[in-house]
Amino acid sequence: MDQSLKWDPAAQIDTEEKYLDLTRTALKDAPTNLVVWPETAMPFYFQDPGVLSSRLKAFVDDTGVPLLFGSPAYARLGNGAPVLFNRAYLLPPHGAVSRYDKEHLVPFGEYVPLGHLLSFVHKMVAGVGDFRPGAAQAPLRQGRLALGVLICYEAIFPELAQQRVEAGANLLVNISNDAWFGKSSAPRQHLDLAVLRAVEQERAIIRATNTGISAAIDPRGRIMAQGGLFTALTLPCPGTPLVTETTWFHRHYALVTWSIPILFAALCIWCLAAPVRAADPSHGQTL
Repeated sequence: MDQSLKWDPAAQIDTEEKYLDLTRTALKDAPTNLVVWPETAMPFYFQDPGVLSSRLKAFVDDTGVPLLFGSPAYARLGNGAPVLFNRAYLLPPHGAVSRYDKEHLVPFGEYVPLGHLLSFVHKMVAGVGDFRPGAAQAPLRQGRLALGVLICYEAIFPELAQQRVEAGANLLVNISNDAWFGKSSAPRQHLDLAVLRAVEQERAIIRATNTGISAAIDPRGRIMAQGGLFTALTLPCPGTPLVTETTWFHRHYALVTWSIPILFAALCIWCLAAPVRAADPSHGQTL
C-alpha cells in the first residue's frame, strides 16, 4: 500500500477491498484456522461503527475464519482528550473482539520523545498522530490458539517475547509496517531477529508485513514459508505447530540476561585491579 495515500480517507475503501480480495482468493485455495494482516493494515478506527468496520465484520462472519489485523485506536481521558494506540485486533466469527495495544513504541516514528518541549520536531512516519503505549500482555485467545502479539519492532526485544510466553502464548504473531525501510537490508534484519525469538522461546512465529518480508517460522528457527519485498501476495502457513513447553532459555531468562553484564563488569574490574608487570630488560629488542 502506498504510504503517502494510506491515510487519505478517499483511499480507505480501496485499501480494505484489496486486503479482502486477496484473502477471499487465498481461502478458496487454502482453508485455514487464522488469517493475519499487517500492522495498521486498516487505516481507520475499527472501533467506530461504520461501513468499513461493518464490512470487515461481515467478511469474517461469512468466512468463519478469525482475523488478526492492525488498526489505530483511541480512548478518551476524563477531560475528553483522545489518547491514541497502535492496536492489534483479533476478530472472531460471531464473537467478541479481543485486542492488544503496542507497548514498546518507536521514538520519532510513533511518538516524539519530550514532545511538549520539542514541538518543532515531527515524526518521520505519516500517521494519525502520536501514540501511547499499551500495558496488557495477555495472549489473544481463539479456540486452541493463544496468540502472543508483537507489533513491528517489538520482535527485536527478547524480554517482550519472554513475557508473551510467560503469559501463556503457544504461538507468536509479529505484524509490522516495514514500508519506511524501503528497499534496504532492514526488512531482512527484522526477519532475522524474529527468528531469534522463535528459537529462544521455541514458539512458531507468523509474521505479516505490508511490504515484506512476511514469513512463517517454526519453533527451531527454520523459515517454513516466506514472501518477497513489495509484492502483493498471500502466504499459506500449513502445519504451524502450537507449543506449550518452555525452553531452558525461558526458564533461566534472568540468569542469562544478568550473567553476561555481570561477568563483563567483573572482567573490567579485574583488568583495572590487576598489577602491571614491569618490562623485563633481558627480553628487550635490538636493532
